[in-house]
Amino acid sequence: MGDIGLKKIMGHSGVVWGVVLYCVLVSLAMESEEPCSRATSYGDALGKAILFFEGQRSGELPSNQRVKWRGNSALSDGKPEKVW
Repeated sequence: MGDIGLKKIMGHSGVVWGVVLYCVLVSLAMESEEPCSRATSYGDALGKAILFFEGQRSGELPSNQRVKWRGNSALSDGKPEKVW
């Protein structure tokens, strides 16, 4: 395949769904046998997936951003070519 990267093969949405699937599978693998734990594991996986998506945002971020190390980005993309 040469220089073709995973992102180019799967596309951006494929990578994102791959991460979500990974979070769900890891949570399921770690769950105990208690009946209530499955809902907790799904909730945990969903929470981690949402946190991942929040960390991937660009532009001007809200003040309540949970991923504190992530700042505003791509605020002037396209300015040199006058594309906003």
